[in-house]
Amino acid sequence: MVFGHKIATRPIAVGDTVRKYGEDIGLATVKINPGDHVHTHNIESQRGRGDLHRPSAT
Repeated sequence: MVFGHKIATRPIAVGDTVRKYGEDIGLATVKINPGDHVHTHNIESQRGRGDLHRPSAT
């Protein structure tokens, strides 16, 4: 496995949040099994999505 790539440690259902080091990084677009490579082919990234931005509470 290439450095920095992700491997599922538990089953992840379609639509579940995918986390890396405690941070939400995307949503599963297909069922992901333990040991599967987790990357753009099976998650939709939520990082840098302006349309998902939530204003800060003031």
